Amino acid sequence: ELNNVEPESGLLQAILNKDQHLFTLLMKVIASPILAYNPPIASLEEAMSRLGPRLFKKLLLIAALRKEAALLSSKLEIKDYWAESALSAMCAARLSQSTEGIEIEEAFLGGFMQAFSELLMIQNFPDYRQASQEQVLHPLSCVEMEDENYDTNHTLVAYITAKKWGLSDSLCLSLYHHHTSTLKSIQNDNIRTGGALLALANNCIADWNALMSNE
Repeated sequence: ELNNVEPESGLLQAILNKDQHLFTLLMKVIASPILAYNPPIASLEEAMSRLGPRLFKKLLLIAALRKEAALLSSKLEIKDYWAESALSAMCAARLSQSTEGIEIEEAFLGGFMQAFSELLMIQNFPDYRQASQEQVLHPLSCVEMEDENYDTNHTLVAYITAKKWGLSDSLCLSLYHHHTSTLKSIQNDNIRTGGALLALANNCIADWNALMSNE
């Protein structure tokens, strides 16, 4: 419905009413202080009229990722995963406010998708979490480590998952390149900036986690 030229808010409401958990998460995302919509958005209909279908779809994808990540992390018994993924997303969103060409909603979504790809790696490779924690302060070498140990890596998983979820090409490629050492050579401004932003958010959270562990 969101891909239509003029989506019907009533139909969207009816669809979302079938999944109250998702609807609740969506309204929490819309009310997030990270996004800081002013004046605050109080209803689904107001969100549709003020944001338009393109931005609204990104917020819905964020809510859906939150739901799926919570279910999967619970299944895998990873209690701290949600806090880490939320920090990654919020950090990326904050950093986007100091950049040009990257929407805050896009950065927020990218931060979640980056963390979600790591959760998918954990699901498929039981030792991945410990291995990634040992490499977390060396972001430019983690992809090589993952390729060597698992014949794939979380940037590729993030790219494939982002394509599956219908994210923009620039965000998909930013996810794919966010650990490359040749970011400066990427000609597309949005992909280069998006990749650097996600890498910086990743490093900020890694440094914070290391500081908390030391204390």
